Amino acid sequence: MGAAALVLAFLAFALFYPLGRVLVLGVGEGFGRALANPYYWERYLFSLEYGLGSALLTLALALPLAFLFRWRFPGRAGFLALSTLPFVLPTPVVALGFLALVGPRGLLGLDLYGTRAVLYWAALFYNLGLALRILLPVALALERPLEAARVLGAGPFRAFLRVELPLLLPALGSAGLLVFLYAFSAFGVPLLLGGPRYATLEVEVYTLLAYRLAFPEASALMLLQVATLAGVALLYLRLQGAVLPPPVPPRPLPRGRGWALALGMGVFFLGVYAPLLALALRLEPLALVSAWASEDFTPLPLALTNTLRFSLGALGLALLLGVAYALAARGRLWVDLLGLLPLMVSPVAVGLGYLVAYPGLRGSLLLLLTAYALLGLLTVQCQAQVKTSPKTTPMEKKNPVYSNTDTSKLNLSEEEWKKMLPADVFYIARQKGTERPWTSPFENSKEIGTYFCAACGNPLFKSNTKFESGCGWPSFFEPIAKGNIIYTPDITHGMNRTEVQCGRCKAHLGHVFDDGPPPTGLRYCINGVILDFKK
Repeated sequence: MGAAALVLAFLAFALFYPLGRVLVLGVGEGFGRALANPYYWERYLFSLEYGLGSALLTLALALPLAFLFRWRFPGRAGFLALSTLPFVLPTPVVALGFLALVGPRGLLGLDLYGTRAVLYWAALFYNLGLALRILLPVALALERPLEAARVLGAGPFRAFLRVELPLLLPALGSAGLLVFLYAFSAFGVPLLLGGPRYATLEVEVYTLLAYRLAFPEASALMLLQVATLAGVALLYLRLQGAVLPPPVPPRPLPRGRGWALALGMGVFFLGVYAPLLALALRLEPLALVSAWASEDFTPLPLALTNTLRFSLGALGLALLLGVAYALAARGRLWVDLLGLLPLMVSPVAVGLGYLVAYPGLRGSLLLLLTAYALLGLLTVQCQAQVKTSPKTTPMEKKNPVYSNTDTSKLNLSEEEWKKMLPADVFYIARQKGTERPWTSPFENSKEIGTYFCAACGNPLFKSNTKFESGCGWPSFFEPIAKGNIIYTPDITHGMNRTEVQCGRCKAHLGHVFDDGPPPTGLRYCINGVILDFKK
């Protein structure tokens, strides 16, 4: 709880109090008028459009790119590093690059300033690497489940529908929602490249506060922005932490195909990051030297010293808060949501709030470090995956027929089973369901003991018959006794398989295949949900 208290204390100082001061100033007559003004609703709708469009465009390019990065080819590591470059570039630098390329006097002779095209291009520039980092681990992790599906006899379409798509959807949703969060609240790019026609809600907040000091109108727009992004953030957090199989290393390509892919990748990244090249071509070294020598600019040694001092201070504070946040966020949705708050609120309003709340700290290093540490908290916002240990609590307390010694056959109705079994066990046992591969804690468990039927307690397998099959489900080469397992032909889903059921209650367990290790040569592929374990 100490880590959570530290995060809350920092947010109270850096976010809640200064933002609250601005909102208090905004409680006035203009608040209601702003919400009734059609112009502001036009800005809101454009912000939604820009967020949604940016997310769809980014996903449309990042998804196939992620699957291409499953291969090992020349320059792969360099291209991945290049995709992260926008995260370290200031928005004005990026905007100057776009203007140098497609501005009124751009190198291409094509003026895209103040158009949707340049805004979506800039959104792709910033967010492609973000989406790629989320989708690439999923693309690498799909190799084993797809291989398992092929082993089970599934065709390409069936494998895509039952294995690939369920694993892809959470990652696609997570990446898309995160891009939406960034694009909807975008400030620098729309301000510098969009012009007044394509101002986002955040740009309007800046205009109202910086030029008109219109606190009521700005407060209304800020609350509208927070309400929208809070809903999106909750959806994003719900999709986080999805269980994935372990990724496989990138597969090598033949030399010729590898170089062809590298060439194609180079052309693609050149197109996306062309504004940076245009900016480099427009640089004049002599002008840069004269600027540094001018008295109108901070002397270079002092600038470098300040940068180093500021960077080290911000790094130290961000690391401290990042560790505290990681410790506090375990299993706490409200802490996860706090980590996304800096993205939901207006940075312009927070900056003005600092001036209002802490006038004595204006221009101080403390206030600057606080502001950047607040952004750092957003950067480290990620869930720690907590491994689930195999369940060891049997079902006998909730199930009157559960027994590890009673061998009498059970003949209960489906309604009776439904009342006794948890929903996930009932789905597998009585409805012949299949759990998602790589989701069972038993899949990689090496503990010594006995595996029982979770529906009735019937002994099924010993741990010394368990082996790592790589198929994504717990696998055994031999049951405890022949009578403890029932074999039934299964021709569903266009496949010819042998189903295995519990010999006592006829619960669906999984299937058996003839590709196992000696001495039996069999592989009992079992749903982990239907298993209880005792040491």
